[in-house]
Amino acid sequence: MHIETLVVGPLQVNCYIVVNEATGDAIIIDPGGDADKIVATIRAKGWTPLRIVNTHCHFDHVLGVQALKEAFGIPFWVPHGEEPLVARAPEIAREWLGIDAGPAPTIDATIHEGQNIAPPGLTLTVYETPGHSPNGTVFIGEGVCFTGDVVFAGSIGRYDLPGADFNTLMRSIRRVILPLPDETLLLPGHGPATTMANERRFNPYIRALMANK
Repeated sequence: MHIETLVVGPLQVNCYIVVNEATGDAIIIDPGGDADKIVATIRAKGWTPLRIVNTHCHFDHVLGVQALKEAFGIPFWVPHGEEPLVARAPEIAREWLGIDAGPAPTIDATIHEGQNIAPPGLTLTVYETPGHSPNGTVFIGEGVCFTGDVVFAGSIGRYDLPGADFNTLMRSIRRVILPLPDETLLLPGHGPATTMANERRFNPYIRALMANK
């Protein structure tokens, strides 16, 4: 599994391109803008994108979706229950950033817990982790977890947004993130990558959960 990281969009979202190096097949995770940069990277590498898959659907994670759908003719998969966020993304982008994001992208399929969303030959399993958004997800493969905005290096996702809830988020982290092995690479929606070992040492929210098992 090759993972290409591109920091994109006005809110500096980590967009990940996950590639099966044996075949060149790829998926695009959380394209939050700068679609031209994502397209150029994929074409320069000769990869074949199969779909866009979002961890969750806050506006800053979907700003590049429509342009990618048009460039590659690929579907857009989102966690079930997050569809209203996609519909409202252009409105929220105008309210927060004063930008015209164009029409909301069309959703082609919804994803559910236990589903493998990786390119053929690889495994990335969906785990539902509500709390930052109504039904956000993380994707877990061998040695890696794409955490979306659930966990960051040293912190967790915001829980003061509509549809968010602190206790729900902490339950999600306890259920899905806390059991991960120390060596697991955590790839968040914003900011630097980290490891589960680092978060057990330095993340106050993780440490609080560990202290209250």
